[in-house]
Amino acid sequence: MVIRHRLGAGLRIITRPMPPLSARPAASHLHFGKSVLKPALLLLAGYFLLELLVRLALPSSLELDEGQQMFFSQALALGYGDQPPLYNWLQYGVIKLFGPTVFSLALLKNLMMFATFSLMALTASRLLTSRALIMIATFGIITMPQISFETARDLTHTVGLLFFTALLLFSLVTCLQTQKRSAFLLLGLAIGGGMLTKYNFALALLPALAAVALDTDLRPRLYNRRFLGALALAVLMMAPHLIWLLNHISEATDGPIDKLTDDDLGYVTAVFIGLFALLKGALANIGLTCLLLLIPFGRIAPRAFRADNGWSRLFYRMMLLTLLLFAIIIAFGGFSVVRERWLAHTFIAFPLLLCLKVEASGLADERQWRQFLPVVLVIMVLIPAVIAERVVTMSYVSNPDKKNVPYAPAINRILAQAGRPPALILASDDQLAGNIHLVRPDLPVLTPKSALLTPPDHFSADKPLLVIWRDDGKSNPLMLKAMKDWLRHYPGLSALSTGEIALPYFYSHGKALYSFSFGLYTQPAEQVTD
Repeated sequence: MVIRHRLGAGLRIITRPMPPLSARPAASHLHFGKSVLKPALLLLAGYFLLELLVRLALPSSLELDEGQQMFFSQALALGYGDQPPLYNWLQYGVIKLFGPTVFSLALLKNLMMFATFSLMALTASRLLTSRALIMIATFGIITMPQISFETARDLTHTVGLLFFTALLLFSLVTCLQTQKRSAFLLLGLAIGGGMLTKYNFALALLPALAAVALDTDLRPRLYNRRFLGALALAVLMMAPHLIWLLNHISEATDGPIDKLTDDDLGYVTAVFIGLFALLKGALANIGLTCLLLLIPFGRIAPRAFRADNGWSRLFYRMMLLTLLLFAIIIAFGGFSVVRERWLAHTFIAFPLLLCLKVEASGLADERQWRQFLPVVLVIMVLIPAVIAERVVTMSYVSNPDKKNVPYAPAINRILAQAGRPPALILASDDQLAGNIHLVRPDLPVLTPKSALLTPPDHFSADKPLLVIWRDDGKSNPLMLKAMKDWLRHYPGLSALSTGEIALPYFYSHGKALYSFSFGLYTQPAEQVTD
């Protein structure tokens, strides 16, 4: 039954009742061997395998997030600074299996991205009957640059955030449809895992729960004893980290809050800039998707936009409430900064929302996927190509990629000049520390602000301290104040030798150099740490 509401001036809203909550599309959609899911998952597997191979073909120099993951993989901890620890724990396990290599980093990321897209495909299969729309809802995500390109380039915790957001949506829909205990168990795992991966998972979780609560038909199907069990499981999962967080609240919050504020701006100006950044970030996430989905949906877009059903209203309400929650946080906190990638997980279901509206309009057509498939294939080739091009064409551009930095040859040369294996390497930042651990996993590495490892009580001539620092590759970099403060904890510490290494960027053909400074430090035999 289709209900048309006339609003005047010829405008109509087409509303289709929500299908019975216990109903779901034909089983063929969900059966891997016979359905749309088989080609979808095979195409996704091929794409993320290509992403993995491209990363392995590029220099082993680690990006920011990659370097941090490699650095933190030296030890398990209940907390790692301003990010929750679950992704670090997973990375630790993969590195234990395959060693501290670029392969270990790329494998975990691409497996989680494959699982993210697969979960969105399963969610679409539960809500849509058109095979073409299931494919578009799944692969439409690849048109969102903050998800497809940025995750391939470097991001790690955001990859985990996307996975648990997809798991949240799949488990939530399954709970509403089936009421099975296993669905609520999955929901508890999604909530606990998401909050252990990135704190702003709450910006997807709270709007999703609120959107269900605002629907009188859906509310009793979620909020019951089984939901309380799911929450209990989530709290149990989070408990160890929450205990750590209570004792390290400053360490976990100071950095993120600093990223959100600008002390030079007044409150009103900061809020105005923050709201504008929120709007800009939303458009950056979904703007290209809207344009590219005009290819299959262009002629039916006006009618599809007016169409609606219960599921499309639910997802629309989630996204609207998310933006509202962001706006409230900006207004109350006086925040002026909203990064586009911070919104990526909140819009991961946007292609699904559009497909739900198309199906509600009754205008779904199997040809729509054939029209959209060339776009998907072009993007699947373009993203790895651009990532590789940014590195290999370094000699023709003025802004080198982080993978062009010659970490491995510089670190090996510094260690050779040191002449003896140090008891500890002190690096100026997490990224540098991660690259050092990648090159020499047998040597412990710390940064001035990290308590990941317990440093030695004393540095001798045979087991000295090696300090390595840099200033974005500039020559004669000055040692950071934080490093000098760290060194003062060791009485009588003095430099045996200091030096600077300047090596050409990878693929620069010797046209540009990147500099590192280093010092080898030791203490008199009678001196000990305070």
